[in-house]
Amino acid sequence: MLRRKFAPAMRLVAMVLCLGLAVPAGGLAQESGDVIFLPGKTLGLTPPPGFELSKAFSGFVDASSGSSILLVQLPAEAYAEIKSGMTTEGLASQNIAVISSEPVKIAGYDGIYVKGIQAVGETQVDKWILLLETTEATVLLTVQDLTGDALDDAAVLAALNSIKIREPQSLEVQLENLPFELGDLAGFRIVRTIAGSGVLLTIGPKDVVTDGSQPVLIIQRPIERPFPTSVFPADLSEQLLRSVKTLDVTDVGDTVERPVAGANGYETIATATDKVLTAEVVVAQWLRLNSGEQMHIMAILPKEGHEALLPELRNLVAELSLKVL
Repeated sequence: MLRRKFAPAMRLVAMVLCLGLAVPAGGLAQESGDVIFLPGKTLGLTPPPGFELSKAFSGFVDASSGSSILLVQLPAEAYAEIKSGMTTEGLASQNIAVISSEPVKIAGYDGIYVKGIQAVGETQVDKWILLLETTEATVLLTVQDLTGDALDDAAVLAALNSIKIREPQSLEVQLENLPFELGDLAGFRIVRTIAGSGVLLTIGPKDVVTDGSQPVLIIQRPIERPFPTSVFPADLSEQLLRSVKTLDVTDVGDTVERPVAGANGYETIATATDKVLTAEVVVAQWLRLNSGEQMHIMAILPKEGHEALLPELRNLVAELSLKVL
């Protein structure tokens, strides 16, 4: 939703919302007052009437209208950068017209609350955004009403004011809840899970990279919004590459067959320009398009030295294994 500098925190937000990360079904933790904690997350809330914990993404959904509450958690140090992008101008770049914006305190933590309307094609979607700075993480909650009559300001505020924060689960537990398993990490290390359905990895000492000096790898399994089977793999791959708002893709190579998670898949290598650093990067993308068992992997690599990383990345991608959902 938010587009800002080409730092990993904002790149991650853009990619998560663009690529539609999904979360596997799992048991929900519930406290008195109907506060429901999202699987693998530190945040819980009482959803509006008609909303239930989604089995397809990290949040809640109203099945009758398709309206949703989506949660993304990022490192605590990402808060200042994301906040600076929550301006009228910054949100306008995502076709969101701001109606109101105000500071808030939720569950004892400071944040920013924005009400707006987003243009999605010819449709106007009511949108509420909460950015919250907690002790352990930056929380980004996006509420959207697709029909215009599933939610109102009072219902959204009631849900947000019910938020509770608990101690974070260990990374090991979060990894166990992913809908896939990792094999050889090829020198990469796990930084964090994403929305309960994906994982972010890097090589190097930094968890948050602001200078583009470390490669970034995102692995996800699109369940809620599977890729269309009627689109040629090369066309689909290029569409996904060009949909990352933080990159200006300059050249897309041929799409070739490569193994992905033990099945036939597709690899595409592209070059792109970092829109803020104005540095060239290499983007490697792998797709597995088997119905019900799809995978999407994207690596953003410094141009210098990327050739040495590709063989090991291909092995990492091939050795992924999917869990039965």
